[in-house]
Amino acid sequence: MRTEELGYSGSKNGNITGGQDAGLQERGKQDSQQENIQQQKDCREIRAMKAVMQYTQGQEGDGRSVGRPGNASRASDWQGNESEGMDWPGNASWASDWQGNESEGMDWPGNVSWASDWQGNESEGMDWPGNASTGEGWLEDDWREMDWREEERKERERQQRRRQRIEEMKREKHRREMLYRYGVPAVSAAAILCILLLVVGTVRAVRPKEDAGDKGEAYSGEPLQGETAEAVIQEGIRSAKSAMKQGMPSEGSAMQAGGSDAGAVSGWQEAASMIGTMLSEVPKPVFEAHTTENTNGFSDSVVSEYGILIDVESGEVLAQKNGWDRINPASMTKILTVLVAAEHITDFEGTFTMNIEITDYSFSHGCSNTGFEVGEVIPVRDLFYGTALKSGADAALGLAYYTAGSQEAFVDMMNARLEKMGLSETTHFTNCVGLYDEAHYSTPYDMAIILKEAADNEFCRQVLSDHHYITSSTAEHPEGIDISNWFLRRIEDRDTHGEVLCAKTGFVDQSKNCAASLAADHSGKEYICVTAGSDTGWTCIRDHVELYQRYLPE
Repeated sequence: MRTEELGYSGSKNGNITGGQDAGLQERGKQDSQQENIQQQKDCREIRAMKAVMQYTQGQEGDGRSVGRPGNASRASDWQGNESEGMDWPGNASWASDWQGNESEGMDWPGNVSWASDWQGNESEGMDWPGNASTGEGWLEDDWREMDWREEERKERERQQRRRQRIEEMKREKHRREMLYRYGVPAVSAAAILCILLLVVGTVRAVRPKEDAGDKGEAYSGEPLQGETAEAVIQEGIRSAKSAMKQGMPSEGSAMQAGGSDAGAVSGWQEAASMIGTMLSEVPKPVFEAHTTENTNGFSDSVVSEYGILIDVESGEVLAQKNGWDRINPASMTKILTVLVAAEHITDFEGTFTMNIEITDYSFSHGCSNTGFEVGEVIPVRDLFYGTALKSGADAALGLAYYTAGSQEAFVDMMNARLEKMGLSETTHFTNCVGLYDEAHYSTPYDMAIILKEAADNEFCRQVLSDHHYITSSTAEHPEGIDISNWFLRRIEDRDTHGEVLCAKTGFVDQSKNCAASLAADHSGKEYICVTAGSDTGWTCIRDHVELYQRYLPE
């Protein structure tokens, strides 16, 4: 328009030549082009400023911030007009590249092929948050960590129970040592003094009018010759009881006679109770046996490589073959298992629930079993019989868990009992079942001492002497489990010049067949026989029969 105005003005005045008119027109065109270019720049700057302002203010279009690359509502403004051919993010020709053109395979956020990998492509197996396989791995790791923490907790509890039990055993050991050192002499002296006073008091109360000579006849005051302190105490108690029965006034007569006789009756009762208590605290001496010049070796007909035969009454070793050599006692170990459990369990009618830890241990070590099942509620009495008669590892471990909480703690108790018997230098156990272990060992002599201790326990003697037993009815075994002591059943018809009363067998490859038995001759005198290293169970029985026949009187 400016050019037209100039041209019109020039023609009107008539003062401008044709060349000048052409020059003006050319310059007018240039000015017009520059003005259009400036307007375009101004428009671009305005649009750019508006896009920046909208992006900064965070105005929303179709769910995303306006002015961002994916906003469709303002794409024509902010991203550039296609007619201008600008290389701005919104230009369609550029956007396909910038957002990820599949044909070019660019790894940009918009590229579908890349997004699938980033989010976890199962075909790629990437361990990224979106990968399902990785999620399962994380879950499995959580479970493993939970199991590990549970096992760690159980192990801490087992260690705590074991430490507590060891401390208890140490305190008990210290108490017994003090009792042996100071208690035995003091109790013995006090008991003898009490008995003397009781006898004198009885004589005075019953025969108050008799002279002093009669009193001297009733009790001379001289100690019994050739007798131990224990024998003196027992003799005094028998004398006191006899005197009480013969001369102590009854409660009725005491009330009629007055308070003096009633006081005498009360004094007798208190003294008798005190003596009984003191005697119960006196430790019983451990049985010991010894060889003599009459001790023989085994005959050639006895095939066992190790063995010993002991006269219990005299403590004499009648015959032996490698009787003090080290052996693996195999399931003869369970004699001490039964003894230690019986000495610590007060309620034989209690119950124990069989657990998978015990059955797995027994199965993995190839042990013999009674047949109890996981979850079965078993009377404690049945555990004793399953251990002794069936030689069941499940029953033996059940006793260990019931008594001490774990096999480890129970084995500590077993070794403490060995120390009490004076056998800790030659016998040591690492398990309550009898599995072979280089640190699990004993001798035929030591096993004889252990059997003697068990036979002196009334309950253990009963368990080790029963030929046959049926366990209690349970949900898993409604008719019970029929078990037998096959050593006793097979030897009962043999001529042993008496009767075999108790027995426990064992077998491992290292010690072969072994057995410990206690027999009595026709007069009731008892003998203990232990053998090991026999080829079969039957030859082991024949060896016991051979030894009993030779040394027990007919």
